Amino acid sequence: KFLWRLHQFQSDLVLLRFVIMARLLTCLVLCISLAAVWAQTTTKAPPRTITQEPFGEIKGPNGVQKVTLYTLSNKNKITVKIMNYGATITSITTPDKSGEVKKILLGYDNLAAYQKAEKLYLGATIGRVANRISGGKFTLNGKTYDLFKNDGSNSIHGGKDGFNKKLFKAKIEDQTLVMEYTSPDGEEGYPGEVKVTIRYTLLLDGRLVIDYKATTTKATPISLTNHGYFNLAGDISGAEGLYSHVVSIYADDYTPLDTNSVPNGQILKVVNTPYDLRRAVPLGQAINATKEKGFDINYVIKEASGKVRPAARVVHPASGRYVEVNTDQPGIQFYTGNSISDPNGRYNKHGAFCLETQKYPDAVNKANFPSVIVQPGQTYSHVVHYKFGALAKS
Repeated sequence: KFLWRLHQFQSDLVLLRFVIMARLLTCLVLCISLAAVWAQTTTKAPPRTITQEPFGEIKGPNGVQKVTLYTLSNKNKITVKIMNYGATITSITTPDKSGEVKKILLGYDNLAAYQKAEKLYLGATIGRVANRISGGKFTLNGKTYDLFKNDGSNSIHGGKDGFNKKLFKAKIEDQTLVMEYTSPDGEEGYPGEVKVTIRYTLLLDGRLVIDYKATTTKATPISLTNHGYFNLAGDISGAEGLYSHVVSIYADDYTPLDTNSVPNGQILKVVNTPYDLRRAVPLGQAINATKEKGFDINYVIKEASGKVRPAARVVHPASGRYVEVNTDQPGIQFYTGNSISDPNGRYNKHGAFCLETQKYPDAVNKANFPSVIVQPGQTYSHVVHYKFGALAKS
């Protein structure tokens, strides 16, 4: 009888252990599930991200090549989209003072539209030399170089097949998008093999930092820029939206143009001219004050070039959105979309403004302008900050 009870006790003990283990396992599973739910509800989105997606294909000398679209974003609802075809910024979206997000950079959602509207250079990287070169030629070290004339008698924005039509190699380094392109010796008539690196970084404070670097195997002119078209009222708000902006450009001087839209070599004061934008001026009023009914002019930025300093500020009071431009370049081209004729039918005249940081236009033919010649062993460097934000809601 004693042995039977001992056996029964041992059986009950085994059963008890099994019940306890089962309950412990149930508790463990429940704890893991609760921890997973808690993690999902408390994990914050990363403050900055870069993603990528296909954006069509192009046919070139190397056959069919894929184009990739990269999206830089931060936790403050600012996004910047850049494709590696032409190192082109295709979209920038920012919130207004009420938090409403809109696209504020002109651009398309497909590659074919860009190829159709290539003469607008929407958001594209411009090179080797931004802006116009008079007569489509220049002389360097006793040799004259003839360029492709794609603007009447001038060469503009790098020629027939400038950097805006080149497929850049792209890679992501931490939270920076890096674009690279090697321009062969003689491309578009320019001497030297030029290696270009562009770094794009979207910071938490709303700054899009673009850092250009270039080296060459022969003496050659280099002046890069980005041809982004902005409308802070929204990219399709047109001239009505543009005229309601308020603009400031921190420049005491400008480079007046000849009849071919090329600087005539003078550097004049803006005081007592329609080009005086040192104090904030409504853009519609400023445009109407010019003889040309629009701006397409290079300003000489205050303070010495070589350090990043303020160049311009544009505000759209109704939405509160603003953009501030800081750069280390000597000049900035202010353009108000006077010639926008969009074959895609989305954008029209005076539908946006451009603030293109640069060397002076046609500097390669103007001895009194700061030099644009880069020598072998030197590095061309150009930094620009576009800071986006919104005024406090009143």
